[in-house]
Amino acid sequence: MTTLVRGTFSFKARIRDVESLLPQEQGQGFFKSLNVSPNQIITFPKAPVFQCEICKIHTSDSDFQNKAQPTAIIEELFNDFISNNSEDSFIIATDASKSLTLTSIACISNQHSFVFRKHPINSIFTVEALAICQAIDDLSNPEKNLMILTDSLSVLQALKSISIRSPKIIHRLHHKKMIREKSNKKIKLIWTAGLSNISWNEKADFLARTATNSTPYLNCISAEDIISHLQKISIQKPTETFRNSKYYDSLGDIPSVVSLSPWLKHRREEITISRILTRMIITPSLLHKFDLYDNPTCHKCNQENDIEHILLNCTQYRAHRIKLWEKLQIDTQTPPS
Repeated sequence: MTTLVRGTFSFKARIRDVESLLPQEQGQGFFKSLNVSPNQIITFPKAPVFQCEICKIHTSDSDFQNKAQPTAIIEELFNDFISNNSEDSFIIATDASKSLTLTSIACISNQHSFVFRKHPINSIFTVEALAICQAIDDLSNPEKNLMILTDSLSVLQALKSISIRSPKIIHRLHHKKMIREKSNKKIKLIWTAGLSNISWNEKADFLARTATNSTPYLNCISAEDIISHLQKISIQKPTETFRNSKYYDSLGDIPSVVSLSPWLKHRREEITISRILTRMIITPSLLHKFDLYDNPTCHKCNQENDIEHILLNCTQYRAHRIKLWEKLQIDTQTPPS
C-alpha cells in the first residue's frame, strides 16, 4: 500500500509522468497553457480495492443488448426490462459528447439533470467515465439502489477487468462505487446500445449536445490523455519544423517510420529506414559531400552513387532488386517511383 500511495501511482508520480515528457523549463508552463493545475489531474485512489461484490455490470446478458436486432425490438425489450427491474432502483442515464470545439458530459434522472463542459484534451472514453462518476456524486438517491445506463461499452468492460494498470479514471469510478456500496446500496451498470431509440439514451445524448461555451465547466483532466496529447505534439512539431526548413524542397515529404513499424523487427531496422528516407545513410556520394571520400560516382555505372542509384538503378544489385520486386509484386519493367 505504501508503494501505491507514495510511489509509482501516487499524485506526485502522475505529475512526474507528464513532466518527464517536457523540457525542464516548460513543465509548469505546459499546465498553464492547458488552463489546468496539477491538482486537477485524475490520479490513482489512495486505497484501491479490486473486488466488487455488490455492483453488477451488465453488458450482454439482456435481450435488448443484442444490437443485431431491429431498433423497434431493442426499444420494446428495453422497456420490458425497465418495467421488470426498476421497482427498487433509481434510474440515471449518462452520456458524453466530444466535438472539435466542445467536450461535455450529461446525466438525467426522473427528478434532476445536469450538463457540464470538460477539458477538450480528455478522450471520449475519459468523459464517458467521468459522466458516471458525476452521476453517482450529484444525482444518486441515498435511499434507493442505483441503475445507471450508459452507451459506453468500453468503460464498462474496463471496469469489469480493472487491474493496477487500468486508467486512473476507471480507478476513480471504481472507488466511488465502493464508497456507495459501504451503505449496502446496490449499483447496476447497464450498457444500452446507442442510436437504438431508447428514450433514456436519447435524452442524455441530446442534453450532452446542448452544451455551449457558457455551460458550467468542471476542470479535471486525465493524465493518460495529457500524455497522449504530448505524444501527438512530439510527432507534429518536428514535421512542421521540417516543412518550414530549407531541406523540404530537396527531400519532400518523408514517410513516418511509425507507419512502417509493423513490418520492422527491431530498433536497428527503424534506424536504417530513417536514414534511407532522409538520404542520410552512408553512401560514396554522401561521404564525398563531407570531403570524406574522393569519388562520388559508381564504378560500375559511372553515375552519382547515392541511395537512389543503389536501390533503384545500379546494375551491380540488379539480381537482388528483381527478387525484391517480385516479392513486392512490382512490375520490373516499371521501376517504383
